[in-house]
This record gives sequence, C-alpha cells and structure tokens, in this order.
Amino acid sequence: MFLLKKVFELREKAHQDHEKPFLEHLEDLRVMVTRVVITLVISMIVCFTFQDHLMRVLRAPAEEVLTTKQKESMPDADKHKGIKVPSVEVWNEARKIEQIALGLDEAEKSVFYKNLENPDLEFHARSVTLLRATKALPEKKTGRLCEKPRGQCPNENATDCDVRIES
Repeated sequence: MFLLKKVFELREKAHQDHEKPFLEHLEDLRVMVTRVVITLVISMIVCFTFQDHLMRVLRAPAEEVLTTKQKESMPDADKHKGIKVPSVEVWNEARKIEQIALGLDEAEKSVFYKNLENPDLEFHARSVTLLRATKALPEKKTGRLCEKPRGQCPNENATDCDVRIES
C-alpha cells in the first residue's frame, strides 16, 4: 500500500500544472478507442487476406506431432515382413476411403474399391475397418485379432494395439 501511495504522489507532483478537465479526458478516450478499432479492422483484413498461410503456420506443429505419433504407432516394416506396412500418408488416405465406404452397401463397396487407383488402398481401408471393429470389442473378446506389442506398450490402453490378422 505504501508503494501505491508513493506512485500516486509522484504522479501528482509531476503533472500538477498539466491537469485536464473531464471533457478532454473523454476526448482522449475517444481518440484511443478509434485507434484501437482502426487497428483491429486493419489486422482483421490482413489476417483474412493471408488466412491460408497463417493456418498452415499455426497447424504445422500439431500436424508434425500427429504424424510423428502415427509413425511411432505403425508397425515396423523390417520387423513384420509378412504384412504390408503403409506409410502414414497411405494410412490416412485409407482412413478417408474407409469413411466413404461406410455408407455403401457391399455391392457398392466392391465397385468403389475396384475403381481405386492404388489397389493397396483397398487392403488398407479394409484393415482400418477391422481395426475399428476390434477397438469396439471388449478387450477379452478381441482374441487373436489384437495383440499388444510386447515390451513396447507401457500403456494398457486398447488404442495402442498392433493389429495382426491370423488364420
């Protein structure tokens, strides 16, 4: 409190002859509010003009973390020689294709999958479907469909599983 009193005393001593009437303070306030509004409008116009670039810059760190996390969760191609291991980009594309195929009946799905440019996308999209179905099951009923990688999964969460289809 002492410090606050000293600050007010210094302020009064420094500006005793520069005191303004109330209307001049209101005029100063009007000028400041006008400046703030003009600055806000100009900033909005600049941000709107460069919105795509700004969004790329703002999203880049989050997308990098997501891609790194996805790469860590993908099976190692050297370790799993018997399965087709997609890249993160192919896996994301397969997830999009699987979302589209969800609304189709079996005949439409087969036509849709046959018309894909990359035949591996059908395999990976069906793998996404199996993964989603496996995650919906209780853990004790997943059986041989979902095995957690030994020694690599400190978390006992079902989303951290490595899907392998065994016959």
